[in-house]
This record gives sequence, C-alpha cells and structure tokens, in this order.
Amino acid sequence: MDIDRARTFLEIVHSGSFLKAADRLHVTQTTVSARIRTLEEELGRQLFIRNRNGAQLTPAGREFERFAQSFVQIWERARHQFAIPSGRTSVVALGGELSLWNPLLLDWLVWRKKARPEIAIQAQVGVPDQLLEQLRTGVLDIAVLYAPKPLPGFRVELLVEEQLVLVRTTEREGGTGRLQGLCLCRLGAAVCGPA
Repeated sequence: MDIDRARTFLEIVHSGSFLKAADRLHVTQTTVSARIRTLEEELGRQLFIRNRNGAQLTPAGREFERFAQSFVQIWERARHQFAIPSGRTSVVALGGELSLWNPLLLDWLVWRKKARPEIAIQAQVGVPDQLLEQLRTGVLDIAVLYAPKPLPGFRVELLVEEQLVLVRTTEREGGTGRLQGLCLCRLGAAVCGPA
C-alpha cells in the first residue's frame, strides 16, 4: 500500500470531504479521487459514501481507519529512526506555536541538550491545527500549544500556569490622568503527546 493513499484516506476522514482533503494535501480533487479509487480497488471494498455534503465512512472504511492510522504512524516512526544523526540514540519530533518558542521552548531545548545529549530533537514552528494534525498522524511526538483541542488517545499536560496581566498607562495633562492603553495578556502553554 502507498503511504500517500493512507494519508489521503485519513485526511478525508478528518475533513469530511474530498475537496477539503485536496486543499489540505495541496493536490487536485482528481488526485484525491484517484488515490481513493485505487485504494478501494486494492482492498476490494468501498470505503466512503460520497454525497453533496461530503464523504462518510462505510463500515469497511471505519474498520480500515485504524489500520491506516497505524500505517502512517509506523512510517513516520521509521522515517524519524533513520534520520538519527551519528552519536545519537533517538529522535524526538517537537512542534510549537511561534509565540511559545522564545523563551519557553528555546530554554527547554538548551536544557534537554545538556540533560540528554544522546537524543536528537527535530523542531518546527506551526499553527495549532497543523501541529495537532501532525501529532495525530505521527509526524510529531510532542506539540506545545496555548489551548490544544483534546484528541482521543492523547494527553495534555500544563507546562506554564495561565496568568491574566493588566497593563495600563496614563499620561498627565493639566493634573488629570488620561488612559493611553489597555492590554490584556494571556500567558500559558500546554503540551500534547500520545497517552
């Protein structure tokens, strides 16, 4: 079986539509349809019921979903394992939102390198939905987000307690104070990973 077909199948399941899957995979809808048609021919079963509202899994499609998820996750694990630099024993794939990198994740990377130099870190920046999708498909081992959506089979741990900070400045004019700016800042981060 082709890894692209499994990824395409899972993207349709996740998005509920061949068209949305094509957009997310950056391919044409014809390519998505051809991959699924080939997959259905290989399995000898129809996987989706297609209609105007999108695509729904058939009973065979629901059964195949767990195999497709396992296949993609095993493939990603193998890819990570063979990407290990010499002198390292394993690779951890980490993704985080841009605003959490400095200083939170950068400090963590420095600490991790000192504490466990034999572990290589593959790091990337992304937006929450993209990072969660990569976590779900096994591309990432850990995603660090402000407000992660719960995913079945994954756990969320709080890294930094959220605080609400009120910043207020005033300027004196003729003895009276005038409000110049008001800013509410939320500080906090959570990490997601397989349960």
